[in-house]
Amino acid sequence: MKIYELYHGTDGDSILSIIREASMRPNAEHKIFFSERSDDALQHGGDLKRKLTFALKAQVTLPSTASLERATKPGNPLTVIVTSSTRLPTTILELYVRTPHQQHLQVVKGLAAIKTFLSH
Repeated sequence: MKIYELYHGTDGDSILSIIREASMRPNAEHKIFFSERSDDALQHGGDLKRKLTFALKAQVTLPSTASLERATKPGNPLTVIVTSSTRLPTTILELYVRTPHQQHLQVVKGLAAIKTFLSH
């Protein structure tokens, strides 16, 4: 098993699910997309319900059966694609929050603070 610190953009409800399950679930193609930078991950973290954009920094454990590939994608030159048939054990370390048209990021650290922020 290998451990990586990676960034992932998604909505607040999905982030709460990752916290509850302490893992991330691959999509139908057995892939999870990450970035090596929070700024790039934010483009995938739009949350219409909260009218905010989120990216998370996570400690992700890759089982020996998983593979990791680095790629360049539009808007995310440091894409990390993990292919796995099982969930990836995940601990969220930080949450990055951007309001519409805002250049400044708010950083929320620690699971308790992240849960409280997303639950309001």
